Amino acid sequence: MNKRGFTLVELLASLVILSILMTVAVSSVLRVVETNRQAQYVEDAKKFVAQVEYGIRGKKFPGFKKPTNEGGCIAISLKDIDTSDFKKAPSGGHYDIAYSFVVLQNSYGDDVYYVRLMESIDDKGFRGIYMSAVDDLKGGEGKDKVETKYASDLFTVNSSATSKIESALSETYANCNSITVYSND
Repeated sequence: MNKRGFTLVELLASLVILSILMTVAVSSVLRVVETNRQAQYVEDAKKFVAQVEYGIRGKKFPGFKKPTNEGGCIAISLKDIDTSDFKKAPSGGHYDIAYSFVVLQNSYGDDVYYVRLMESIDDKGFRGIYMSAVDDLKGGEGKDKVETKYASDLFTVNSSATSKIESALSETYANCNSITVYSND
């Protein structure tokens, strides 16, 4: 019976193989985590739009009037709905109440919804659905709508909620002929 142990070369070969396996496993796990995080942004955005639609149909927004003119838009902020479903954002930050909103646009008599749902991350920037038509979030296509933006690229930090929304709409959807920002204050 040979009581020899493993040689140094055998031990090093084993370590190299284990480290390669660990690298592949960790990168796969990180990819799955990121995919799930992106899917959560999309699902939260859909939930946000659903709550706004429910609020409009159920007349939950005092004084709310749908846009009647072609291209007319009205924005409803996250602060104007029940935010209990939005307490925890996917990346550990919080959804920016003033900078997350749903836009209802009158397009040839039809209601078209757009959504922006941005999570504030460490006061450095935002991550989430920057601005997307709700129809673009259906199916598996929505995950490519998740973006990271830095605060300096978006707005002046001290700007009001209304000016944040108006600024975002003018940058992104110039096809809004008129913009109204709803507030239940």
